Amino acid sequence: MNGTGVALILSPEERQLVEALREVPESPLRRKMVALLRELFAFAEAPGCGETQGDGAPCEDPAAQCDQCARVTEVLDHLKRRLTE
Repeated sequence: MNGTGVALILSPEERQLVEALREVPESPLRRKMVALLRELFAFAEAPGCGETQGDGAPCEDPAAQCDQCARVTEVLDHLKRRLTE
């Protein structure tokens, strides 16, 4: 980053995420977390599940209840439980 700011309008939830990320010190753990979040966001934006819809096109609906989306949801639920134990 070159220090040039970009004006963005963020929702309160988005602002909390950005602020939380900025509070994590630079470390191997932070780099892994950022990489995982990027992959997770890309998946959630367009899951591209292998299961096809009635018209034969691949499912790209993150609200769909396919096996791939269900598996990711299960992993996220597991992580949340482990972190709050």
